[in-house]
Amino acid sequence: HMLGDLNYIDGNDFIALHKLRLALNAYATIHHDAVQGLYSLMGRIYTRQRDYKNALHYALLALKAAESVGDNSIQMCMINNDIARTFSELGEKDKALAYYEKALDVAKTHKDYKAIYVTTTEMANVWSSRNKPFEAINILNRLSAKYERPTDIGIDYNIARAYITSYPILKQYHKAEPYCNQLLTMVKTLKLNDYANIACYAEVIKFYINSGQFELATKYLIEHKKLAGKLSELLHMGNNNRFWFMLDTARHDYRSAVNHLIAYKRLDDSLFNQTKSHQISELQVQYETEKKEKDIVVKDQNIQLLTKQDQLQKNKLKQGATLRNITFAVVALLFIIMGLLYNRYRLKQRTNRKLEAQQHEIAKQNLSLQHLVSEKEWLLKEIHHRVKNNLQIVMSLLNSQSAYIQNDAALTAIHDSQHRVHAMSLIHQKLYNSENVSSIDMTFYIRELVSYLRDSFNTGQRLRFEFNTDPLELDVSQAVPLGLILNEAITNSIKYAFPDNNSGVISISLSNTSPGHHLLSISDNGIGIPTDLKKAGSLGMSLMKGLSEDLDGHFSIENNNGTVINISFVRDMSVKRSHISASALINSN
Repeated sequence: HMLGDLNYIDGNDFIALHKLRLALNAYATIHHDAVQGLYSLMGRIYTRQRDYKNALHYALLALKAAESVGDNSIQMCMINNDIARTFSELGEKDKALAYYEKALDVAKTHKDYKAIYVTTTEMANVWSSRNKPFEAINILNRLSAKYERPTDIGIDYNIARAYITSYPILKQYHKAEPYCNQLLTMVKTLKLNDYANIACYAEVIKFYINSGQFELATKYLIEHKKLAGKLSELLHMGNNNRFWFMLDTARHDYRSAVNHLIAYKRLDDSLFNQTKSHQISELQVQYETEKKEKDIVVKDQNIQLLTKQDQLQKNKLKQGATLRNITFAVVALLFIIMGLLYNRYRLKQRTNRKLEAQQHEIAKQNLSLQHLVSEKEWLLKEIHHRVKNNLQIVMSLLNSQSAYIQNDAALTAIHDSQHRVHAMSLIHQKLYNSENVSSIDMTFYIRELVSYLRDSFNTGQRLRFEFNTDPLELDVSQAVPLGLILNEAITNSIKYAFPDNNSGVISISLSNTSPGHHLLSISDNGIGIPTDLKKAGSLGMSLMKGLSEDLDGHFSIENNNGTVINISFVRDMSVKRSHISASALINSN
């Protein structure tokens, strides 16, 4: 266990994992159950390798082990923080906040002010990432008012980073600038290591880009590039190109922006390949270890077998001595019987060898098929993961662009495009996180999409959503157009059905009308559709009609105490490939 910890500190991740697995086997042999620290360390190693799936697996094992032995020490705060960070990296912000709350409760119980500050500042960053800066600023202000700040450079960095992240969302750059200056002072006056300095520069650069101070952003981007080159790590070099891309985009230097984006993607792909190569090396080390252990077991079995064979040979010699005392007739009869038995034995052996060969061939083919199926599922998950990441990059680009657009119509179009891209991204995210990579549970998808739109438009308690959905799983080819229809219909109801911030109800129903036939209905009790026919030619209406045709479904809209939209369609049909791609949706605005 200690060797694993030392190798982790030295950056030898794969040797560390190997030592920790050996320690885990040793603990299991002596029935030592308090292994939460070991699991927690393995989770942090996988986090550093950006393998968040395994990181979450071992972090949850650490929590389970700690709970099984009744651990209520401050280590429970660290474990819950690890789980929260991993969920945040995976995009599960609500789950991340829940585990941060658990970690904060432990820290408060132990009156560990450093842990309280670390946990609270990380919670603030999650709130900011959900575009809720007020919540982030409120918990930061309550933190400094209630608890004395520990004297710690890391705490100073966390607080400055949290404020620099939240205030620019509100365009309150003058409030964020003192914290930016604080980070620069830390770099200039304190002898920090290169990793700490490059982290400070990253936050400073993002602030100056967001606040339009492009000359200062350029100055510190150059310093950041020097440090990235000195560290020679793909992650930091990729981030440097990403920051240049953000700056070039803000300055409308699109040629340079494209070049830096290409460089960033190339480095990001190299980092991904490097991570996969490290994982393969880890599997090879694990395989060699298991092979050696199996060889030892086989040798022990061979020794036991030879001992038994030796004893059997001695018994046969004793039987032979006894048989020599038997009469010639009995000996002759025995030879005849032995000859017959030997013949039967040889015949049975030949039959058994044929059966074993056939069974071996069948087992080999089955194993090959299992490997092919596993590889197919893995590739599908990777495809969905890449699609989700690319869609999230598009959303980030739209979000970055929206910060510099003054035209309300263009800003509205960008926000609409973000919602449409998120509707598709959510499908690929659920496919990546699910064991079933071919279908989507529409009941959970609808609720998550509504939750996202409710947060995006900040409806609060003004609008109430009602759900009436039958259990239904759809293929991704049908789930994507249906998700886009839901996004358009719900967005229109939120924006137009209740003017002057009136309250109301939006109902979503997905029902089985007959075997294989389904009806999606979105209705509200608002002012209804406009009487003029111009709205009928809007982009949103055209999208819903076009997507309904892609489903081979029927689209209808009517006024009935508000607007009612119905789409009837048939499940498991060979849905045509939609002509409305993510890029087309964005370019149409």
